[in-house]
Amino acid sequence: MGQLDAVSLEQRAAEVVSALKLGGADSFNLIGECVGGILAYEVAKQLIERGAKVNLMLMDTWCPTARGVAHYRNCVLPKTLRIERARLKRMAGRDLVCVALSLLSGRTAGHARWKYLRDCWLTMRRVYRAWGKQINTVGQAKTPVEALGLRYIEQTFAHRPGQSEVAVNLLLSAESMNLDAAADWRRLATVQTYGVPGNHHNYLRAHAGECALALKRWLASPK
Repeated sequence: MGQLDAVSLEQRAAEVVSALKLGGADSFNLIGECVGGILAYEVAKQLIERGAKVNLMLMDTWCPTARGVAHYRNCVLPKTLRIERARLKRMAGRDLVCVALSLLSGRTAGHARWKYLRDCWLTMRRVYRAWGKQINTVGQAKTPVEALGLRYIEQTFAHRPGQSEVAVNLLLSAESMNLDAAADWRRLATVQTYGVPGNHHNYLRAHAGECALALKRWLASPK
């Protein structure tokens, strides 16, 4: 954790740039998703300063201004919590249906049937109670690795990108498009947007085909 605190986002980007330049290439396609896009922007900026050509795509990445940080804390994290709770309820409901169908099938009889029901109930209660505790701590570190990841997110939110000659391509979910997530990026660079259905939580999973087509258009566009 201390090591992460000691390394700024600019220094982290410089390490990536040095690794990329080792290959001898002078033209790069870079993609960053969510908060990873903030690091990708800084990498692209430094590559251009070194004379490289960069084609940059940020996927549903909010610029880390006060507005972008507020969106993450007040919209993204709470929605993640609601989605995971709903998913847990659906799983519990399916399990209850399976238990009921098994009982109705008559495969167990008499006291054995009620013992089976009791054992199922006790097991499910333990499992879903444990999962519920995990879900209720979304956004809180539960392991050293998660702590490192959350610290990285905090670091990127504290970063304030500067203006750059890099052209920013933004692939935005419909939710982010409606909230004009591109507005803050336009103050820093030239921006081209690509819209896809969905929100930050499901645009990649539920709309993979649309995302793939948008990325294909981006790669085929004149540089």
